[in-house]
Amino acid sequence: MSQRLSQYEVERYGRNKKTSVDRTSLKDGSYSSKFKNITSDPQLNRLIAECAREILAHRSGTEYEDMYWISVSEKRVVCKSSDAEKNSDYEDLELRKRKVWYTDNVIRIIDKYKGDLITIHNHPGSLPPSAEDFTCNYIYGYVLGLTIGHNGNDFKYSSDTEISAYRYRVTIADIDRTLFDNEIDRRKEAIKKLISKGFPITCEEV
Repeated sequence: MSQRLSQYEVERYGRNKKTSVDRTSLKDGSYSSKFKNITSDPQLNRLIAECAREILAHRSGTEYEDMYWISVSEKRVVCKSSDAEKNSDYEDLELRKRKVWYTDNVIRIIDKYKGDLITIHNHPGSLPPSAEDFTCNYIYGYVLGLTIGHNGNDFKYSSDTEISAYRYRVTIADIDRTLFDNEIDRRKEAIKKLISKGFPITCEEV
């Protein structure tokens, strides 16, 4: 196990160039300004921007995901999931990537702050929200969610229903690849199609 974790540490410090973040851009004022209209509360928006920078700085060069849960009423981070690589449920590090882990402690905090939480987590591949993201937003009663991409693609989303992974995949597969030649654009278009079919979800680029 220690050997596997040391391999992770090598990856963490920049070996995976595809998921590396431009750290200089994180310090730029224009990055924070992306989040100034997420909510009607400037203090909350500043906190969201700080969390985004912290998550991206931590996960730059990796394929792991961090998630922060922010209390709207208390204007503070009440929970973090930021050590997926140490999850002992999976011996293989590959199985720990691109997932958010809901531990018993996380569930307890979600229950305590039901209806008062904004979530923010990174997508190493910079993709729009997944079916699981929409479904968790609905099941746990989040106010809204944000995904932050390592390449600067950020999305704000919400959901009043579960979205099956199968339906999501099929909708993406039906997108014309000659018109949308990359996965990010195909997923954006798939989400638009789901909305046009009456699914009560929202998604917009930040």
